Amino acid sequence: MIVFRSFLVFLVVKFRAACSVGGIFGLCLALGLMLGLVPGCDRSKSAPAPDEDQARQDDALVILASDDLKNLSYLQPGIEAATGRKVRFEYSRVVDMVDRVNAPDAAQQFDMVWPTSHVYLQDLAAGKIIVSDSILRSPLVLGLKHERAEELGWDKHAPSWAEIAQVARREEGLNLGMANPAGSEVGLLELLSATAAFGAQHEPLDVADLDNPKLKNFYAAAKLLGGGGIWLSDVYSKEEDRLDGIITYESSVLALNAVPDALDDPLAVVHIRDGSIHADFPLMLVNPARRREYDKAVAWLRRKAVQEDLMEKTFRRPVNSQVALSAPLSHDRPEQLVAPAKPAMLEPMIREFGDKVRLPAHSYFLLDVSGSMAEDGRIDQLKSALGVLVGSNQTTLAGRLARIPQREKLDLLSFDSKLQSEVSLDFSAPNYAAATEQFQQYVDSLQPKGGTATYDALQAAYQRALKDRKKQPGYRAVIVLITDGHNASGQNLEAFRDWLQSLPDTSQDIRVFPVLFGDVEDQDMKEVAALTHGRVFNATGVGLDRMLERVRAYQ
Repeated sequence: MIVFRSFLVFLVVKFRAACSVGGIFGLCLALGLMLGLVPGCDRSKSAPAPDEDQARQDDALVILASDDLKNLSYLQPGIEAATGRKVRFEYSRVVDMVDRVNAPDAAQQFDMVWPTSHVYLQDLAAGKIIVSDSILRSPLVLGLKHERAEELGWDKHAPSWAEIAQVARREEGLNLGMANPAGSEVGLLELLSATAAFGAQHEPLDVADLDNPKLKNFYAAAKLLGGGGIWLSDVYSKEEDRLDGIITYESSVLALNAVPDALDDPLAVVHIRDGSIHADFPLMLVNPARRREYDKAVAWLRRKAVQEDLMEKTFRRPVNSQVALSAPLSHDRPEQLVAPAKPAMLEPMIREFGDKVRLPAHSYFLLDVSGSMAEDGRIDQLKSALGVLVGSNQTTLAGRLARIPQREKLDLLSFDSKLQSEVSLDFSAPNYAAATEQFQQYVDSLQPKGGTATYDALQAAYQRALKDRKKQPGYRAVIVLITDGHNASGQNLEAFRDWLQSLPDTSQDIRVFPVLFGDVEDQDMKEVAALTHGRVFNATGVGLDRMLERVRAYQ
């Protein structure tokens, strides 16, 4: 039933996007997305950036958009008609978008960027954005089960950020899904909005403002911490029995509620009394040679008919004042905060969030060292890529944010036909340097041999995580499986599934994130990710180090 509902959520969202100003073309595109014929639909991996010759051979306008804006791909025909140019969308998480915009050849690779918020790019790609125009808006809201909203009185009286934090610290508390600011725009807006509302001492915000007990109480409610808005909504729909709600964009909650049978208990949209920094979905120009086309695209996107269409299909608020708000949006006028960080403070604030604010993770990295890892230099690729966890890549924002934060615990477990070796590391501040040295020594010692007993190793890691959780509450357990091959010995997927489903429901919430590389395309690993509500990361053609940078946002 869960799998069917998850597929239905996906199907309906894509069909809604097809019924648009794109007409038949949009319908065909949506069908292609549903059937997996369009690469942008595959959430397990992002397409690598095309080389310059491919990008420019058709003189197309290339728009690098946020992963969370894939439901706007139906606008392609309209933008093409407005600009007189072919349009190609590429998709990226915002951290990688910042690095690509900051690259010297950015204007040769794409023309415009379209994030959900201006904050990341405005502060971390300073001087690269030529012009920016908001296309839509959406405030942050608390999507809360109706029973809990009524119990707390929040169905009639909008709470403040401080009141949410106060409830979160109670024994019965709140179990919420939130996004990680180290990987997503919605997560960053949550952090900045809450920090500003909790009585920040600085204007604009500074790293010191994160040293606030209310902020830590608030994030104690984050029982689900994810790397993006789409994933957050998807996992909430599968785990609503374990959670009370999510903090995300208003549009995301309304869209989730609108999908038939997606939720047993549709969420109440609770606006936060002291406001939030709104997502403004800005279209940004990077290539100055495309200014004429950019202006035409913005003018078309802001047309009354297009804005009405976008509002009806995506539940985002129009920026065109001539558009009357639809019923789901017309009853509230959410406050808007303006709380940017000081120049050069945004990245340190995200690091501080990981080091001192959020609930720390205990990660279990399960490393395949079977004989096939000796092929094509794979063991060396693995050793090099693991270095991003201890700061080997300081040249990109994605690399810097992938470094393990303070307070985190990390277990490294290698396996072939059985578990081979293991080390448990504590990256708390006094031990950080020593843990880093132990980490490197362990990684350097890895040698490939033997077979591949994937599910035996997964079960052992899961059992370890459950045992550790009893001994050390206050950590979120996550398993990252890095493998280049198929299971060849020990139990199979069916046996692992039966074992996992035999556990009490409270023990089934540890997510597995398989990271695949080499030439492997393993359907079984996709099933493992689905079974544990994780996500597959495929490094083929992209790079194992880049995939590890991305998976860090889910830990």
